[in-house]
Amino acid sequence: MKVERPWVEYRLMTQIRALSQLPPNAELPRLPEEEETLLHNLSQAEDPVKWLEQTSGDTVVRMVLWRALTSLRTNLHASYRASQAEQHNIHLQQLGKPPRLTETILELLRDIETAHPTTISLEILKNVLNKLRYYSQDEEFRRFVAFVADNRDDILSILTQILDLPNHADVIAYIEEKYARIGAIETIRYLLSRVIPSPRSLLESSMKVFHPNISTSANGYPVTLSEVAIGRYGFALTLQTKISYKKLFNLPEGTTLLLAGWGGAEQVLDDQGYHYLLCYPLENHKGNGRTLNMRLQLLFYPAIYERAKQITLAVDHLSMSGVGFQPGQEVRRHHPHYVLESRDRLTWVVDVSQKEALRPRPWKAFIG
Repeated sequence: MKVERPWVEYRLMTQIRALSQLPPNAELPRLPEEEETLLHNLSQAEDPVKWLEQTSGDTVVRMVLWRALTSLRTNLHASYRASQAEQHNIHLQQLGKPPRLTETILELLRDIETAHPTTISLEILKNVLNKLRYYSQDEEFRRFVAFVADNRDDILSILTQILDLPNHADVIAYIEEKYARIGAIETIRYLLSRVIPSPRSLLESSMKVFHPNISTSANGYPVTLSEVAIGRYGFALTLQTKISYKKLFNLPEGTTLLLAGWGGAEQVLDDQGYHYLLCYPLENHKGNGRTLNMRLQLLFYPAIYERAKQITLAVDHLSMSGVGFQPGQEVRRHHPHYVLESRDRLTWVVDVSQKEALRPRPWKAFIG
């Protein structure tokens, strides 16, 4: 079974809604008119996913096909390079030699990757699918796609199902019926990626840093807002907690927790009524096998509005998760996945009225 992180969709919805309530100092990049209109309508929709499903069927179909085909191209390219460099890591040993597609198909896949998925012609996408059908029963090709889908990108499993359809099947209707929701979520993810600033543009070596150390409780564990770092173009909030693997997840005897993570639908608003766009959630973990020190750094855009005296960080569905495995087992995504969500909404209120008086201090992000 595929591992799903329940907070991912919540976070996307929070981000898309924040776009309609940003403060005056926010300057987002200009998009093509079609994408600009789509993004505006989504930010106003009560349920952005349902709105896309009901009003933009062709768009969500394009997105499913574009994501699947670009994923295929990206993974093929990576495998070709690794194979040529004789980087025979464990994944390549299991995968074997990557399938060779014709230069025509590879060129078409390159063209699709550089196109706008919200406006690319459906006929172009279907044309590439028809050419790939030649390989759909090839054992080497199917083994490659199945391996990547299981270990890296679920979207390729959808491509396999599409290629297995009879030649006379209506691909568009099939995707609309089975994968409209996935296409809608991927459309939102793509549009957000077009307007979210790069980490480099938000991060500064010197920021105005202070440590409010405000704690609240999630499932009996104190979660502390330990640091606020204010920059010229954005700001960062750092949460931290310490958990016990066994107690938190009630792990079976002999099970080790791996790949622990946490998340939620984080949103920040100020006392002027403006919201801020969460750009990057960054995690940092240190553990000893029994307990885990977890830190979550949230980068927001734009900088805190000059008239704001107070900001509130609100977190819905503060979730902690991990993949469990038994000794001797190969760690794979289908192993038991433990998820715990807090029952209540968590909030931290921070006084930023003295932010202009703070002196810049060295600050380091979890990345960079």
